[in-house]
Amino acid sequence: MMTRSLWRFSALAVLLLGIACGPIRKKQVVEEFPLDEAEPDLPIGKYGEIAALSPVFFDYDSVSLSEAARDTLAENAKWLVGHSSVTILIEGHCDERGTTAYNLALSDRRAKTTRGYLIRLGIRGKRIQTLPYGEEKPFCAEATEECWRQNRQAHFKGQIPKPPGKKEKEQKKR
Repeated sequence: MMTRSLWRFSALAVLLLGIACGPIRKKQVVEEFPLDEAEPDLPIGKYGEIAALSPVFFDYDSVSLSEAARDTLAENAKWLVGHSSVTILIEGHCDERGTTAYNLALSDRRAKTTRGYLIRLGIRGKRIQTLPYGEEKPFCAEATEECWRQNRQAHFKGQIPKPPGKKEKEQKKR
């Protein structure tokens, strides 16, 4: 009889301890991609939209690249390989949920994860700069799940060097 009471008491204690401690959360696995060199220090204002580069989207509160994001980055890398003079800016974005500081840090990690994956695909790190925006530059302003999904992204801009002008060509000839 005493053992049955002891088991009941133990089971109740474990149950109460579990409730008091809260749910056990799975730790998010974040992949680290190699960085071959430091980011370039290029003027941010010189970047513009490049239609050939598609954004990659993230799940809520995540920096992990989905299969769809990896496929998009592979296509972006193919384009970048064929346009080796282009430097890019990866802007990290978040939805409006969370604190400003947290979202700024999360958007920085998203941009750097994206940069690291492009480096892994063979794009030189000195061609890729990152800029976190957090929730400050939303692509969609509605408070809906679809809108928040659009705002959780790494967005690409590029800088295409101008071909040398007439003066530069003449100076090279001398």
